[in-house]
Amino acid sequence: MNFRQIIKTTQIQTLKQTLTPQLIQMLKTFHQPYKSLLNEVEQTAKENVFIEVKQFDQLSSYDYKARKTNIQNSEDKDISDYAESPKQKSLYNHLHEQIELLYLNPKDFKIAELIIEDINSRGYLENYSKTQEKIIKSLNIKERKVNDILKIIQTLDPEGVGARNLKECLLIQLKSHNFENKELEHLFKELIANHLEDIGNQNSNKLIKKFNLTEDGLNAATSFIKQNLNPNPGINFSKTQLNYHIIPSFKVDFSQKRPILTNLEKTKGIQINISPKYLELLENKSIDKETKEFLKERYQKAKTLVENIQKRQETLTKMISYIINKQTLFLEKGILYLEPLLQKELSEKLNISPSTVSRIVSSKYIETPHGMFSFKQLCPRNHFGKTAERLKLIIKNIVSNNIKISDEKITHLLNADNIPIARRTVTKYRLLTGLKSSFKR
Repeated sequence: MNFRQIIKTTQIQTLKQTLTPQLIQMLKTFHQPYKSLLNEVEQTAKENVFIEVKQFDQLSSYDYKARKTNIQNSEDKDISDYAESPKQKSLYNHLHEQIELLYLNPKDFKIAELIIEDINSRGYLENYSKTQEKIIKSLNIKERKVNDILKIIQTLDPEGVGARNLKECLLIQLKSHNFENKELEHLFKELIANHLEDIGNQNSNKLIKKFNLTEDGLNAATSFIKQNLNPNPGINFSKTQLNYHIIPSFKVDFSQKRPILTNLEKTKGIQINISPKYLELLENKSIDKETKEFLKERYQKAKTLVENIQKRQETLTKMISYIINKQTLFLEKGILYLEPLLQKELSEKLNISPSTVSRIVSSKYIETPHGMFSFKQLCPRNHFGKTAERLKLIIKNIVSNNIKISDEKITHLLNADNIPIARRTVTKYRLLTGLKSSFKR
């Protein structure tokens, strides 16, 4: 069955309703990092008389100073391993700090390093075949292994990084939206995979005919692609390590055994409301019809922006509050004490769609006692009920107490402690810590 048969006219109307301009704008507001939102708000305030700035931006110049962990455990890593001063972060460094937090054996980690070395300033692997050939020769591995690690790199922040071309870049980002409407997702995949040139050249009639869309339906679909998918995911980073400045949306301190959360976007960011002066003018019955229509249209746009920012604040606060309450041990002791937290759990517990969760965690940051982290970094994958870093520390501590202990005995100890791990997996984690086998120690 071809795509045109799958997408019926009645279903297209549903898609059109799903992708209203208001919804597209709201999704964009949720997804944007603070700096991008600030630029939009400042520009809109210049053009729309109904937008009144009640608090000017102070967050862009917020002086983030990396604070070292106060954990006494000497095994904990220094904050510089994970979160540099934002003004010194390149795309390479940003990617490297993320692969340090992944479950990779030494060889896979080296492959990942070699791949991200070849990612250009826009976030692309311009000559992947050359990169692949170099890695295969230097590490004596198979092509499939390099491809597998590339797929891991393509899950990192910023979304779309590690793509080999524009189509792949946009398709990677599309995956993160987790569409509940699979027909809508199929439409976007088709448009990106086979019709980017038509979208760029505005060949509307061709696309309307091919997909049996209305003009409004096509406009909604193309607007979503243009406003929510970034063709240059690495553009905000600099190879010179001087230009990229991460702006945290929140700050969390840990005092008297509890987290104290500050919403920096609210306390230091730009704040807007509807101008009472122009609202009164809109309600004036003596103004002519043309002026009234103009003011009404501007008022509606201003109202939508104000409401979307309020919804953004409510949703971000709800999400990060849940995350930090889950990660109190991390706040108290450091990176090794992060608890596994899946995005699926956030979606279910907070009653937020998976696509919204994915958008938020990938582009928002929080300042913690242990450095700057993206929301995504505070939602690590589950490794037998622990994070990878925590499990490595447990194994390292076991070995330090019994230098000659075998992997099999480590496995028995972990199993007895309700960690259902196999011996071969213990071996992998032991190697990740840099420890030799028992008979070589």
